[in-house]
Amino acid sequence: MCTLKNTLKYIEYKVKIIRFYIVSDACFHAGRLCKIYGGHVNIEKPVTLNEKICHRMIYDHNPIYTLISDKLAVRNYVHLHTDKIKTVPLLGVYSSFDEIDFNRLPDQFVLKCNHDSGSTIICNNKQLF
Repeated sequence: MCTLKNTLKYIEYKVKIIRFYIVSDACFHAGRLCKIYGGHVNIEKPVTLNEKICHRMIYDHNPIYTLISDKLAVRNYVHLHTDKIKTVPLLGVYSSFDEIDFNRLPDQFVLKCNHDSGSTIICNNKQLF
């Protein structure tokens, strides 16, 4: 049973690799959206937000999107290009959670990850943190 399961997983893996080389990005994204949301999907003339995101992923390869997805890089970009926008001062930049010295942080602070969105931690009282 275990070898049959492993064989089927291996075949599924190989089919996904082959499909990657055969199916275009537009067909893949349109099929995925149609499967998830049902109904007709138009990536060529997008209307919904999901269609617009897929359209941008397929047709718009502007390198600025990579820059603006990085919170630290976009701060540097803004500071280099204008003096009119003020940003919140950074208390520190850390590679891992273990590097944070909480004794050096003020009583109230915010922790934000650079690699994702929605993981903001707001600390109103450091003693209770």
